Amino acid sequence: MAVRKRTWTNKNGSTSERWFCHYRLPDGKRRAESFATRKEAKDRDAKIHGELAEGRHVAIDRNTTIKEAGEHWIRDREAARVRPVTLKQYRSHLAKHIVPAIGDMRLGKLTPGDVTAFRDRLLSKLKPAMASKVWVSFGSLLRASRVGHLTDGIALSAPAAAELQAGVDLPTLAELPRIVTVAKPGRERALVMLLAFCGLRSGELRALRWSDVAGGVVSVNRGVDPAGNFHAPKSRRSVRKLTLPEKAAPHLLAWRAASPHSRDTDLVFPNTGEVRPGEVRAHKLFDDEIRALQKRAGVTVDGTLTGAAKYSGLHVFRHWFASWALAPAPDGLGKDLSEVSRMMGHSSQAITDSRYAHWFHGRADGAFVIGSSRMLAGL
Repeated sequence: MAVRKRTWTNKNGSTSERWFCHYRLPDGKRRAESFATRKEAKDRDAKIHGELAEGRHVAIDRNTTIKEAGEHWIRDREAARVRPVTLKQYRSHLAKHIVPAIGDMRLGKLTPGDVTAFRDRLLSKLKPAMASKVWVSFGSLLRASRVGHLTDGIALSAPAAAELQAGVDLPTLAELPRIVTVAKPGRERALVMLLAFCGLRSGELRALRWSDVAGGVVSVNRGVDPAGNFHAPKSRRSVRKLTLPEKAAPHLLAWRAASPHSRDTDLVFPNTGEVRPGEVRAHKLFDDEIRALQKRAGVTVDGTLTGAAKYSGLHVFRHWFASWALAPAPDGLGKDLSEVSRMMGHSSQAITDSRYAHWFHGRADGAFVIGSSRMLAGL
């Protein structure tokens, strides 16, 4: 077994390098795996050495098709205990986009040109957001098959996400107070205030317990998937503490006093009524509630009480929270992008930059500055 570096010159004159781990199987066949760094190659070399010594090493057959490698990748992800909703997405990406395009191609014959063609296919047939997700899954599949180097230098240059607009993607200065005002004191008012001033994801909201809400501080430390299974937060940075505005905290206290499920271990917003009372409430039911509140407030497409709700559901409040956090004091919290990224629980600041930087740099409609202390004073 040995680790060696290979350097070569590309057609455009640039140079590239990879580190290769070479080894021989018990039947005498030689194998090589490549990596971006010497450390990765050395670590893999040590792992293979141990697996061969214990007789449990499984080599990747270069005659394996992409479809077969994908099935192996799914089993590997299952063994790694990824979240069920994530595993469902992986299966969907594989079955709907990867296998139909290049499922019959063999790993040993896959070239950077094939990978580039697949990328171009994704960009031509899918929306940018979905193309990006499938591309990430495809890269993970190739890395699991020890041919991840084939994506080196091949970026998926999807168009940047459209800039958010107040009144289109999130409520305006005039609309949010109307939604809060029509919300009934107790559960509805507590729900809207928590969404608007904590910006929780749906799974984080649905998994929230009363023990996570204390002293005006909301602790985010778990989520729940569509099937009702609790899980660790989406990323390490998703574990966070958020301080409620002074005007918002009493509404949560009032709801706890009135809720039939008020023990520390109980959910803050569980199912109510006769259907699975106290258990996890479905995301769709929350979306339906938010749309109903908009209609009662006249925040509709045509501005009437009978029109369709103007905004989609829970996630608009997450955008609203980001706006409030970024808005300069006294209208907002006056936080920088790094701090807002932490408050949102994004896995990296790059995500926050791509979605909200245009607000931070003042390229947005002034109606976006809606989280004002003046508005809060009226609630």
